[in-house]
Amino acid sequence: MTAFGWPQLKVSAGFGQSPNGATVATATDITHYLKSIEVSAGREYELARAAAKTAPMQLDNTDGRFDPGNTAGDYYPNVKLFTPLWVQAVYNSVAYDIWGGAIERWPQHWDDPVRGWSTAQATDVLAVLSQIVLKACWEAEVLADAPQAFYPLQEVAGSAGAAYAGRGFAAAASCFSVGFFPPEISAVSVTTLTTAGSSRSFT
Repeated sequence: MTAFGWPQLKVSAGFGQSPNGATVATATDITHYLKSIEVSAGREYELARAAAKTAPMQLDNTDGRFDPGNTAGDYYPNVKLFTPLWVQAVYNSVAYDIWGGAIERWPQHWDDPVRGWSTAQATDVLAVLSQIVLKACWEAEVLADAPQAFYPLQEVAGSAGAAYAGRGFAAAASCFSVGFFPPEISAVSVTTLTTAGSSRSFT
């Protein structure tokens, strides 16, 4: 705690940790190398759309420790994308979480030939979630019932194979062989179904 009773800022990076299950308890304190950081969190107002929040920062990289390509760096080879990051306020020896996320890039630049900086950019979990394609509600409901076979009919026009999901290819094959499908479907010319590296044809 400072003489004026203000909390102290602490920034920690989880070098070598995966974003899944990362813990600040074993993270590396990089506050000593921090020149500046700007944290954004929450919505600007109630009706605003939730979006990924960021924490751009500037780190003293004179010795190259924050350079992913520096094999002699103190943190090599763990200066990677999606390194977990925590921003905390320490007051009376108690750390309070302010922001958490992962570093998505480690840009490098130099003021002069000997003084380097890393303008690392961190973002929160919403940035990762935004890259995930969610299934439609009805599709998720069907798959939750563990069907023998499920053909969502989402193939691109002209595809030679059918998109498939289900409990097992053999089960799907038996459905075709004993005629579980209506005549207008089973009468279709030979169709090739490809799953898990194997393909079979049915008439």
